[in-house]
Amino acid sequence: SLSYGYGKVQLVLTESVQGKKQGGIIDLPEIKFLTGIMRGRFNPSDGQLYACGLSAWGTSQVMKGGDLYRLRYTGKPLSVPTELHILKDGVALTFAQELNPKDAVDTSNYQIETWSLKRSRKYGSDRLNRSNLKIEKIFTGSDHQSVCIKISGIKPTDVMTIRYKVRDINNITLEGKVQNTIHALGGRKAANDNPLSKN
Repeated sequence: SLSYGYGKVQLVLTESVQGKKQGGIIDLPEIKFLTGIMRGRFNPSDGQLYACGLSAWGTSQVMKGGDLYRLRYTGKPLSVPTELHILKDGVALTFAQELNPKDAVDTSNYQIETWSLKRSRKYGSDRLNRSNLKIEKIFTGSDHQSVCIKISGIKPTDVMTIRYKVRDINNITLEGKVQNTIHALGGRKAANDNPLSKN
């Protein structure tokens, strides 16, 4: 996803639960354009992403009036979550890189907040019914890239924010947040296993 308002590129993580589509987004790190960004297309000849830049209205990125951008993969590791799954009693995240085993299971390395929104004719909404959820335990996946976070009181919500600060297997710090919506809880429980497996 491309953010015209903030000049960012976001990875969209989706899943289907009980026939309902849901998911979240995460900002790709260290990428911020000088304009709003839109109309992204992958070039089939080189596989790279090209996008238009525009700063006409409704964007915070107004350093230039317009531009044309190329976003290319350098070959360096991109250590962000690549999968998000809602469980019966928590959430599962799969990262692009293997995680430091000690960091991965430390509950103080994660914070989870939820809130609801008021649907109305007005533009936007206050954050209503804000709640910080208690993390009971964290299990690691057999792939060493996944964590299952067991959460007290998880339920459908308009917005959930999962903040994380962990290290990967090379002790490089991974810090960011996933923002998602929960329409339905999954059928699997948090456990010491790959989050894609059945419990």
